[in-house]
Amino acid sequence: MKEKQQSSADEARTKRYIYMTETPVPKLVCELSVPTIISMLVSSLYNMADTFL
Repeated sequence: MKEKQQSSADEARTKRYIYMTETPVPKLVCELSVPTIISMLVSSLYNMADTFL
């Protein structure tokens, strides 16, 4: 069972590595920045609500 999980993790890691090295940089930046921007907006909204309410 552990060997299957390990091989699955290795396969996912390899796919991610290939994706990160072969995808054009502007596309990667856009794809990776969206979750960061959303989390920063949510955090800012929470902090403003916490401050003013």
